[in-house]
Amino acid sequence: MIKGILFDIDDTLYSHKINAVPKASLYALDKLHDNGYKIGVCTSRVAAETANLPEELTVSVPPASEYNRSEER
Repeated sequence: MIKGILFDIDDTLYSHKINAVPKASLYALDKLHDNGYKIGVCTSRVAAETANLPEELTVSVPPASEYNRSEER
């Protein structure tokens, strides 16, 4: 059973042509969330580069790279 879905940010969720997340993408994400799916983003951006993302793409947990660093300590 699928419990979560990961999406890339650049030109998948976020359109550089309109400098925003398309309304159709936001609608689809809302529907997935409403149906119980956990939504996540994955990116090759470093944490500092994610600071300027639109509010719709902000996440409430640190990136995986932050988890890896804390485990090494």
